[in-house]
Amino acid sequence: MGEDPFYTLPDPKLQGKAKIDLGFQDPDFEKNPSKKKVEELFLLEKEALSIDPRLQTEEVSYSDSISYMVHGDSNGFLEGCCKTLYSQGASMFAEDQNGEDEGSSQSLNSGRKQSDGWYSSSRYRKDLEARQDLARKAGERTLRKLGAV
Repeated sequence: MGEDPFYTLPDPKLQGKAKIDLGFQDPDFEKNPSKKKVEELFLLEKEALSIDPRLQTEEVSYSDSISYMVHGDSNGFLEGCCKTLYSQGASMFAEDQNGEDEGSSQSLNSGRKQSDGWYSSSRYRKDLEARQDLARKAGERTLRKLGAV
């Protein structure tokens, strides 16, 4: 392969810095104590279990993180930004008793469990999908698998 004359660091005069807030960091990150996060998980599970008596929760989860990314080069460029990320989800399962086979009283899926779930992820906590909507989607996605062959 030949030498590429454009494979170089940019001219330092052309390297810029963002003069605007790119909106990667939730200013309210520190305002959600651990105890509240655990309480919200219990509420998510309760909401998910209230959808249909056939549903059971496999897992409910919540995660948040804050990180600082830095970019630098040997021309002296050194800039960074802070980022937050939130996620919450529910994984559910149900005993499959549907899908009777022709000529048999046994269900093709009898005794099998069907599972599915749903999650939401966002840079800002306030933008996470509402607990009720998340639980409903997780439940509906699980229930629609019942009777599938």
